[in-house]
Amino acid sequence: MAQQSVTNNNKTKWVWMIPFGLLLLVIGLRILDPQPMERMRHLAFDALQQAYPRAYQPLPVRIVDIDEASLKKLGQWPWPRSILAELINKLSKGGAQLVGIDILLSEPDRTSPEEMAKLWKKGADDDFLDHLRATIPDPDSLLVEAFKSIPIVISFLAHHAGDGRTPGIKTGFAFVGDSPESFIPRYSATTPSLEKFETEAEGNGSSNALPDSDGLLRRIPLLVLLGEESSASSSVIAPSLVAEAVRVHNGVSSITIKGSGANQAENYGMNTGVVSLKIGSQVIPTSPDGSIWLHFTDSVDSRYLSAIDVLEGKVPAEEIDGTIILIGSSAEGLKDRVPTPLNPVMAGVEVHAQALEQILAKHYIERPDWIAGFEIISLLVFGMLLITLLRRSRGLYVSLVAAGGITFSLSVSVIGFTHFKFLIDPLYPVIGVLLIYLSGSLLVYLNSERERRQISGAFSRYLSPVMVKRLADNPQQLKLGGESREMTLLFADIRDFTSISENMDAEELTRFLNRFLTPMTQAILEHQGTIDKYMGDAIMAFWNAPLDDHAHPENACLTALDMQKALEVLNNKGEFAQNSDRDREISIGIGIGINSGRCSVGNLGSDQRFDYSVVGDAVNLASRLEGQSKYYGIQVVVGEATQKQVDGFAFLELDLICVLGKQKPELVFGLLGGSELLQQPHFTTLLENHHRMLSHYRHQEWEEAMAELESCRLVSREVMGCPALSGLYLLYQQRIEKFVKTPPGTGWDGVYFAESK
Repeated sequence: MAQQSVTNNNKTKWVWMIPFGLLLLVIGLRILDPQPMERMRHLAFDALQQAYPRAYQPLPVRIVDIDEASLKKLGQWPWPRSILAELINKLSKGGAQLVGIDILLSEPDRTSPEEMAKLWKKGADDDFLDHLRATIPDPDSLLVEAFKSIPIVISFLAHHAGDGRTPGIKTGFAFVGDSPESFIPRYSATTPSLEKFETEAEGNGSSNALPDSDGLLRRIPLLVLLGEESSASSSVIAPSLVAEAVRVHNGVSSITIKGSGANQAENYGMNTGVVSLKIGSQVIPTSPDGSIWLHFTDSVDSRYLSAIDVLEGKVPAEEIDGTIILIGSSAEGLKDRVPTPLNPVMAGVEVHAQALEQILAKHYIERPDWIAGFEIISLLVFGMLLITLLRRSRGLYVSLVAAGGITFSLSVSVIGFTHFKFLIDPLYPVIGVLLIYLSGSLLVYLNSERERRQISGAFSRYLSPVMVKRLADNPQQLKLGGESREMTLLFADIRDFTSISENMDAEELTRFLNRFLTPMTQAILEHQGTIDKYMGDAIMAFWNAPLDDHAHPENACLTALDMQKALEVLNNKGEFAQNSDRDREISIGIGIGINSGRCSVGNLGSDQRFDYSVVGDAVNLASRLEGQSKYYGIQVVVGEATQKQVDGFAFLELDLICVLGKQKPELVFGLLGGSELLQQPHFTTLLENHHRMLSHYRHQEWEEAMAELESCRLVSREVMGCPALSGLYLLYQQRIEKFVKTPPGTGWDGVYFAESK
């Protein structure tokens, strides 16, 4: 008894220690936050965005879209900048408040007189070139002039390749709190717009996005840091296109960056990056790197104005007056597309527009520093509560608390997002609760499994593995009985097995059957079938019991096709070669019968011994159909009840037959292949000819039937992958020739009465 008490104490200790160790592991993962876990958290946030997208409001932000219609009418991009100048002038006259250009203006216009003169210089008259320069307006100059009519914000691209000059920054920066430079995304090079555009523009901002490690864009930076990390003293903070548009819109010259440690921004002794940006009177809460989380709306047409419509004056004045205009492109060929949680191909300019809408509406989704602590505390509270209950072995309470913890985490995440615009991660609390609950449940399960093994050990030598499991789970099922189910049955048998086996000794026969039955069994199991029994060289299998299978007719047909393929591989490899003095290779064939119908399935047998099996008229018919496969020269014969329930298979109607032992005729079909064969034009022709042949045959139109039969023979030879049908058409030829000599009479209905199984 003392030894038993020590053992029980050790078990109790492990029940407590294992879940506690898992709790510490999850808390450690939360602190380290590896990239795979970050990706999973982002997927959870994506689910929130998809379930609760931001409702679109008609704010004064519009996109002038260089769309497919505009490109079709005005030609390929880039357009002459005179068109862009005209577009800006139209927007200025329409009362637009400012224009942001989400297009790089980094090179001179290729249609300018200067650039064209370079192309024409060889062999051209110098006076002509001078005249060209003097008389044709420079598109870049026209665009610079257009900049004077309305506040303009241009853009540059920051990257890590090359050493482009630092763009002209129009914004002044003030700093409050800790330095943010180590947190802001850094770029070593830029592709700026031309200096003449920078000079005239009111603002100049980065058009960079900030995709996460999985490639999706969920945030957009409001700040970038330009310069090599090794030369931090010469680094320059620059605003984004969005931040510049807000600054120009608010009519201020500088942006205040508030970092950790500033007034009302706790840092707990650590530099945690940027807290917010102040642009005029507007305060924008940010992530530590100076970015904002985007809360996307669905893409709506009213956000876009086609560039060609603006140029042609087709846009109503109220759509332009008083708005912030962003010029960009949604055209697929210009490749300014980015994947977002709501749209895998969102136009890059729309991302900027949606960010501007959020800022104007003061609609921000945030993930403040305290949220990480809240997530860890939630995990710790529910984890310790579960562990305490596990020590007391109160299974029901453990389940309720685990379900409550998961529900709480998910609910807090949803409510935090929908009501407070907070991004609260449900991932770690859910993982922690699940791991603790599952580990505790596993320990309880291992104890009960010991009892189940006793049942398994007692009956595994006598019953099938399925029955053993069912008895171990529910010992009360140890009784006779069954249930009625709609099922599909399959019988498979080796052709001419008697003549093959008479030349084998016992060892050869065993090896032969093992090589045949193994891949046949694998084909059945791969398509959710249940092996009922092996009968020498034959196999019986069924579907839709003991587990539900709503596609049981289809799975049985797929199994038959896979069995044929597996047998073809075995024959080609010479797997049935005999290792004896009579050494020779054997190529074997099989017959398969398939039928569906209502059957009785369950524990069938006697009080002393029983097995899980199936009986019924549908079973008998499936067995008879397998026997008839040899008569028709077709490997797979399928009953009408199965054929009616499946699509995508190449069936050929064989006959109207009364199998031995039945009085009711059955329509039977040959299964020749899958969807590939069904879609072949030759097979469609074969079906049409075959149906006409059967129609003539059943109407005793022997001459016409024979003519169609010959057509069927010719077409069947052209059907790619179609098994030989010569045996079937020879059978019908012999029948027709017999009926020509001895007509069946006026009462004949075309039914064939089988003379053997």
